[in-house]
Amino acid sequence: MAEDPVFTLKKAREQVVRGRRHCATALAGGYQRGETESSMQYMVQIQQCIEALDRAIEDEQKNAPEDVNFSGQVFSSNNE
Repeated sequence: MAEDPVFTLKKAREQVVRGRRHCATALAGGYQRGETESSMQYMVQIQQCIEALDRAIEDEQKNAPEDVNFSGQVFSSNNE
């Protein structure tokens, strides 16, 4: 059974946001040579990923066919 792609994207976004929070915690811990620079680069990558997921969610919500539920069934408007 197929899952709703918006639901899947939102779950993925939640996971990435958790990663961002962990990265922020590492950055807030103070400067550590090499580690801080790596965490900063990782933070930028995480944020770009979140923004891409947001665009994908918006796209799925805007373009999802109205007559399809995400269990894979297509509903006909003439009740066949």
